[in-house]
Amino acid sequence: MLVTRRRRAGSAGRRRKWEDPVEQNITMPFDEFWSWLLTHPNCILRAGTPDSVLYDDDDLHWHLEEDPDRNPSVQLVRGKHVLAELVL
Repeated sequence: MLVTRRRRAGSAGRRRKWEDPVEQNITMPFDEFWSWLLTHPNCILRAGTPDSVLYDDDDLHWHLEEDPDRNPSVQLVRGKHVLAELVL
């Protein structure tokens, strides 16, 4: 699975003459994205699959974890109640 993030062109070093200074899409491996996301759960605005989508709200929070087989899961929680879970 691949995840797309955005960055400013030329931010990784010197900009080439032919580079357009607008944002470009960069594809990163899921494992790298998941490692970053584990430390930034408040950056999630939505999570989903082709069948369903979970959206963030003021009184909800995201819980991220891995099972013993290292399968990532995302839970959307209100208080102590799990409202939804995605196992990736």
